[in-house]
Amino acid sequence: MLRFDKAVEIIPGIAANVIDTTGAGDAFVGAVLSQLNKKSGSEIKYTTGTEWKKIILNANKIAAATCEHFGAMEAYNYLNGRIIS
Repeated sequence: MLRFDKAVEIIPGIAANVIDTTGAGDAFVGAVLSQLNKKSGSEIKYTTGTEWKKIILNANKIAAATCEHFGAMEAYNYLNGRIIS
């Protein structure tokens, strides 16, 4: 769920062949922070609702991909290239 200004929107989850959910939440947060880290402070401040949707959708993709492997550390080896620029 994304709340931006006065709007609330549900960002769809990503279907996955779930093997283990360990680390999915950490992967989600890490993906959000990784994407924000590429922006300056003022860019983050003025991030639009559309940009936030893309950030959250990418984080959902990373979290889903993490669930397709046993153990978070094993999954992280397969995540390269999953975030859409």
